[in-house]
Amino acid sequence: MSGIIAIGVVAVGARLLWSRKTSSSSKVTVHAFENELGVQPLVGFWDPAGFTPHGDSRGCFRRRFCRLRCLERGFTSAAMVGDGDAQSSASVGLAARILIRKGAAHGPTAGSAPGCVQGNIVILPQQYADDFKRYCDLNPQPCPLLAMSAPGDPSLPSLGVDIDIRTDVPKYRVFRDGIMDTEVENITDLWRQDLVTFVLGCSFSFEQALMQSNVGLRYVENHRNVPMYVTNCETKPSGLFSGKMVVSMRDLRMDQGEVKKAVEITSRFPRVHGSPVHIGDASSLGIADLEAPNFGDAPKMAEESDRVPVFWACGVTPQVAIENAKVPFVITHSPGHMLITDLDNSDMQTSPLDLTGSAPGAHGVVPMDPSAQQGIMNVLLDGDIRGMRALVEKGHVPNTCCGDAADLILSRSSGICLIVTGFYIQAAESPETDGPPGAVALGRALGRLGFTPVYVTDRFSHDVVAACAGTEARVIVFPVTSPELSREFAQGLLDGLKPSLLIAIERAGRGADGQYRNMKGVNFSDYNAQIDELFELAHGEIPSIGIADGGNEIGCGDLTASGAIPGADPENLKSPPCVTRTTQLVVAGASNWGGFGIAAALAMRSGCRDLLVSTADGWELVQKAVDAGAVDGILHTPGLASVDGRGEDANSSCLERLHDLVDRYLTSLSCKGAVAAAA
Repeated sequence: MSGIIAIGVVAVGARLLWSRKTSSSSKVTVHAFENELGVQPLVGFWDPAGFTPHGDSRGCFRRRFCRLRCLERGFTSAAMVGDGDAQSSASVGLAARILIRKGAAHGPTAGSAPGCVQGNIVILPQQYADDFKRYCDLNPQPCPLLAMSAPGDPSLPSLGVDIDIRTDVPKYRVFRDGIMDTEVENITDLWRQDLVTFVLGCSFSFEQALMQSNVGLRYVENHRNVPMYVTNCETKPSGLFSGKMVVSMRDLRMDQGEVKKAVEITSRFPRVHGSPVHIGDASSLGIADLEAPNFGDAPKMAEESDRVPVFWACGVTPQVAIENAKVPFVITHSPGHMLITDLDNSDMQTSPLDLTGSAPGAHGVVPMDPSAQQGIMNVLLDGDIRGMRALVEKGHVPNTCCGDAADLILSRSSGICLIVTGFYIQAAESPETDGPPGAVALGRALGRLGFTPVYVTDRFSHDVVAACAGTEARVIVFPVTSPELSREFAQGLLDGLKPSLLIAIERAGRGADGQYRNMKGVNFSDYNAQIDELFELAHGEIPSIGIADGGNEIGCGDLTASGAIPGADPENLKSPPCVTRTTQLVVAGASNWGGFGIAAALAMRSGCRDLLVSTADGWELVQKAVDAGAVDGILHTPGLASVDGRGEDANSSCLERLHDLVDRYLTSLSCKGAVAAAA
């Protein structure tokens, strides 16, 4: 016999895969098919003789479902589909879809079809498809696109065998002119040849990993639908599509480390919403009452008061955008009732992210003489108005700081580099133009060296950072929450992503009193996530670089402790000093320029000229920041493309001079090499 011998314990009368939910209570709807012994789901696995390879109970269950599918289709031999892992890996998802298609399964799919990726769906006319795809690209955290069909094609071969989107979702919603018209369990009669299907990632895909790590999900345990809420966070619009982001919520226990563990695990699932967007106080998201969700079931948190609400971006977000767009005809899933695919949840997870890449020191390193380093600092400090030049001239910051930062980067194993940026200007109600352009310019250089740049900011600067970074980049939202929860989030992120390097560029750091203040001493802590917890927790373990232009930014802690800020230049060093330290500090007349300076030093040290962003591309990053709502940190003029009072000429001049330094330096090395070879 070619099958695997194992014993499954069957629970007579157990519910099929999930129960049909009624308005009054949950109950089991019994059908003839599910009442048959051998067809009911297994509730246990026992193989004392070791017949199943490696004790693979999950593989046994999958193969069993595959055989049931064969029997349901009239096959008499399971050998017709084979016993190999490749053939059986899709069987759980296929079996679940067959049950849905037969009308035997109707309810929310959370906890169903273990191991299978589930997806939110949006089906709309072809004429709106391009705008909706762009909407997904612009909002990858709530709308992570997994697949898109051809017009009129109900199949989705990239997601699974035999998928028919017309019949394979437990419950659909039909919208007409933006209004939800009805809910149905089959859309075959509504199907048209101009309809395009979009499948978006779903947080159910990371829930299996959470539960395997003993993170309790009460709504799954209690057979309820996950609660979902419309927030006050705007998504980025595309064509007719716009609206508030929807979040799903799981209440977790702090005392058992569930919050930190949830951040750690979900940070590895960027294709299915990734890490949480908020932890704690729901009112900051505009949620007035957690017990009154817009979708799903009330969490009943009062039953256990020691729990903390944790919020993830949710794939129901497009339904809000559809209501606003008032498209004549759209079909979606009913919230919580997903498409079950044949993909494995592990396919959605990045590697354990202990990314080592090349060995330390494996990056090519070209000698860099002091005159080249001094040349970079002369460019970066040109026009300094905040005392940075005094810090360098008096020896508090070495004039080799850019080269030292480049050496630190080149000494690291290629892996994830967390780049922190974004500074909110409370008076202008917008983030500033300094920081994100330099962060992305440096991130591109790191990417060419084999690192994976991941940008970290808060909700107030997210749109600007994302606009500069582009739709292919990953941008993590660090929640604005309490110190305790901020530390939990930071530790979870470090444990989950295992970065090899941290960089902060123009990011406010806390003062000695634990508050965040701008250049004028105004406390804007309510608009600034405590991202410096990443650097505090990583201190001594993960190398870090801070880039600053005033003294209140992450990285200035050593200068604050020594009294160099404000002692080196009391007339100009007036920023409330930051106490957060980094391994290496780089100062400049503008923090963007500090990012450019490190990229220039990397170009000199590696011999790769293209590590430094071009003059045109550098200014384009500033324009993108402005288009996304950023303002000059000094002038506060909406729509004006400038950085700390400096327009295009000054910013372009900085890059032109750095390019000239890099070209002359690398050319001189080539000439010296040629002379040495001739000799």
